[in-house]
Amino acid sequence: EDDMNTMIQNLIFPLVLFLLGDSEARFAVSLVDAVKPVFEHIKYDGNGESVYNISIEDEPEIDYDYSTFTYDWRADPMTVADELNEFVEKVKAHYAAEKVNLVAESMGGVMTSAYICKYGYSDLNAVIYRSTAMYGLTLIGELYTGRFDFEADELAQYINNFMFGESSQQVIIRSLIRYVAPLIVSPLINKIDRFFENESEYIYDEFLIDIFGYLPGLWSFVPAEYYEEAKAFMLDEEENAELIEKIDVYQYEVRPSINSTIKAMEAD
Repeated sequence: EDDMNTMIQNLIFPLVLFLLGDSEARFAVSLVDAVKPVFEHIKYDGNGESVYNISIEDEPEIDYDYSTFTYDWRADPMTVADELNEFVEKVKAHYAAEKVNLVAESMGGVMTSAYICKYGYSDLNAVIYRSTAMYGLTLIGELYTGRFDFEADELAQYINNFMFGESSQQVIIRSLIRYVAPLIVSPLINKIDRFFENESEYIYDEFLIDIFGYLPGLWSFVPAEYYEEAKAFMLDEEENAELIEKIDVYQYEVRPSINSTIKAMEAD
């Protein structure tokens, strides 16, 4: 929270200057200098290993009603699969059970798919995938291939989606957001869009690749249709060879097996 507050304070003055006409290059430096320290602690190196010796706060725990498996979202899904396998064995031993049920949510779908690919499903009675992203996210695919695109009407629609209720006041507010806000916001969005287009190389080199480019866990969110382009854009074949070897496993071994595995589990 303190880091976020500091980041906002450090950005206010440069942002105002930028909106008033200061150079894009100067604001890009201010942006990276303000934002990067907030994410420094999550960094992985070019080989896909954590730079800092940090761990998740909550250890996986076994409870009476259900047991929660916690993991490092940055990590290689195949490494998390090993940890999940150990956890499944502990749960089975604790309850003297032959099989367990797994409920996978969000990124848990990635980790569960990696686990099943590596260890099979003989220890599973049932698997529930709930709002998972095991096939990837377009947002990450776009980010990892260098595409920035801000649209005022899409932003207004996104905000509008959180406006519930049918009172006359709420309907008027939603209408203003949908039809009027884009006219007001468009010049600002266009300025920001031009900024990212012109300064994207600096932002990627100095921030995005360094902080997010080497996280094996996030690479599992790159959809198949973006994957090779993303590797060419974000990584170096020689310098990042070990990381590429890791992330290729999920892309070319785990993901292609998901559908057939689910069908096999349903048949059994």
